[in-house]
Amino acid sequence: MEHNSYYYLLRRYLESIYPGCEAKSTFLKLIQKIAELHKVNEELINIYLDVNPSQVEPLLIEIFDLKY
Repeated sequence: MEHNSYYYLLRRYLESIYPGCEAKSTFLKLIQKIAELHKVNEELINIYLDVNPSQVEPLLIEIFDLKY
């Protein structure tokens, strides 16, 4: 997968600016945060898909380009 190469580059970058254990710890924390962001993204998509346009304010309908 393409994102694996980005993870590798991130890990190598952190190793270049932090000592060994600190680089590994920072990398693992960042990977955890990325996973959390993916989960939040999926939850927001599910919320967006469940929106009933007739129950939303006109401004939000325009912002999210919702159709009646």
